[in-house]
Order: sequence, then C-alpha cells, then structure tokens
Amino acid sequence: AEYFVETAEGCYYFSLGMGDKAYFSEKGTHTFYLLCSKPDCSHSDKSCNAYVGNALGCYGDKLYGVVNVDNEFGGYSQLVSMNMDGTEHKKVARLEEPTYSDGTSGGWFDWYFHNGYLIYSIVPGITGESSLYYKVNLETGELTRLFEATLNEYIEPSNDRTVYGDCIYLSCSDKRTGKVTLVQANIETNQWTTLMNWDYIDGRPSVFGNTMYYHKKGIGFCEYDLDTEEEKVMLATNFGISWVTYDQDKIYVQATDSDWDSEPESKHWNWTFYVYDREYNLLDQLPLEKIGMINPQFQYVASDAIYFSAMSSGKITHYIDPQTIGSGEMELIPVTDPYLAR
Repeated sequence: AEYFVETAEGCYYFSLGMGDKAYFSEKGTHTFYLLCSKPDCSHSDKSCNAYVGNALGCYGDKLYGVVNVDNEFGGYSQLVSMNMDGTEHKKVARLEEPTYSDGTSGGWFDWYFHNGYLIYSIVPGITGESSLYYKVNLETGELTRLFEATLNEYIEPSNDRTVYGDCIYLSCSDKRTGKVTLVQANIETNQWTTLMNWDYIDGRPSVFGNTMYYHKKGIGFCEYDLDTEEEKVMLATNFGISWVTYDQDKIYVQATDSDWDSEPESKHWNWTFYVYDREYNLLDQLPLEKIGMINPQFQYVASDAIYFSAMSSGKITHYIDPQTIGSGEMELIPVTDPYLAR
C-alpha cells in the first residue's frame, strides 16, 4: 500500500514496501527525506518522528498514522495524530478488531483517509466470516461500525473500491448467489444501494459528479451514469494488464499487451505509460523500459510531477514533468536519492 499527501509545502509519501516510516519532499525538489529531525534519533524504532505504522493521512494541520501498540495480549492498532513535521505524536483512538467464532481476531486491513475520517475495512482471517467496515472521526476519535446488517449477506469485498463524497463504491459477492455487483455504500446514512453487475476492472473506479469512470479489461474506457444507471464504452482498448488513474483533466495509464495467464513472468512484459485527456484523446506515451534493476511503476500525480517507484520496493525513483506532456519531450527523470533524515 502507498499513500501520498500533497500540501503547499511539498509531498509526503509512505509505502509499506519501505517499512513503517514516512518521507517528505519539499515543493519543487523531488528529493525525499525521512520525516524526522529529532537530534540523535536512530530512526530504527517507533520513537522516530517519521514512524506512522501502516498508513498515512492528512486533515487540517495534522498528519495521521495507524500504529501498532504491543501489549501482553498481542497488541492492537491505534490512530495517532502528529504535527506536519512529524513531532508530537498523540493518541486519537484505539481501533476495534473483532474476535471471531474460533477465538481469533484481526485479518487483512485496508486504510483510507477521507473528509475528516479514517475509514478502514477488515477481511477476516477465518472462512465464512463477513468483512467489516468502520469510520473514525479524526478530531474526536469517535468510532462507528458501518454496514453491519448488510455486509452479513456478502463475502469479502474486493480491492477495487473508491471513496467519493459520502459514499464508498465497492464490488462484492452475494453469499447466496455468488453474483458480483457494484454497490454504493453511504458512510453517513449506512444506505447500501446495488448499482449493477460488475466485471473485473483495472484499478479503482473514479467518481466525479454523478458519473463513474473506469477501465474494463478487453473492452476499454467506460462511463457509468449513477442517475440513469447507463454504461457507455467511450474508447475501446486492447490492454492486457493496466493501472488507470483519473484526475480532473487527464487519464493516466500504465499498461502492457501481455496478460497474467499467458505471460506470468513480469520480466518479459513491455510496459508503456499513456496520458489521455478527459475526452479520451491520446496526448502522449512513453515506453517504460527497465532501468538497471528497476521496473518503473506509475504511482502518483502531484501538481508539479508524475511520480514513479521501483516495483519491488515502493521507493520513488523517477518523475515526469507534467509540462512536457504532448511536447515530444516527455521522459523519466531520476530523483535525487538520499532517503535519509535531514
């Protein structure tokens, strides 16, 4: 899992592949440093200012992390706040982890920060148990369980979910029929609305206004009107595997013509990075050739950079200057590589 936070001062980055600490890059520098300026800090344990545990978010003038707290019973997760420079870690709330019928607890967690809340889901580590959703108010620490009655009817939701406004959009399978559907789940009202049958898509869907945008493998770029419940294919594609990200102005795609089944070894895949406008016109493309031991992976679009990481480690290694899109000069630029404390 990777988390980006962009502020007027620069970008914060956290990747589980790099450990449990956050990094910061000042605006315009594209150089990531460990978020810790504590004198004589070894940066090797939880006392480091950069320690955020399992997730990173921002709300108001605070950063937030989800940290592990060890105790005699095995430990638990805790939401913490901190200043923007990583100082003054403070407890916000202890996070709930249910105990299942066999006496075990925990499972697989996904963490989202959205509109003043931490929203997290738990896929149980025991067969037959339903997934769980919670939201936590970042300012008050109030914890609320979501969709308790409805989720009992479904098996675990997949990872192709997104949060927009007051709603989570996710796909899940009906326990009785096995039918996979896309649902709209309101975190304020707990209302659960089935939208349509849902096939595999590439990446998480995006929602702007009353329209959902996504890419379907073997079909292309699609739009779904949430009011009329109509789906339209806007541009056919032949991508084998792709990751697709939308923002207000552009669509960013990393794709290959290969497929998981036909070519399971990623070393044989030829990746390309594509940029489209929101009318599905191709603006530019760039082959992502292996650089030494690094396979560049598209990560995040900031206001002044499109960042790429090493697939194996999650470490930011390159960026594209957005001003070069469509100029014929778009290229991967190496980032300066200290990844140390300042």
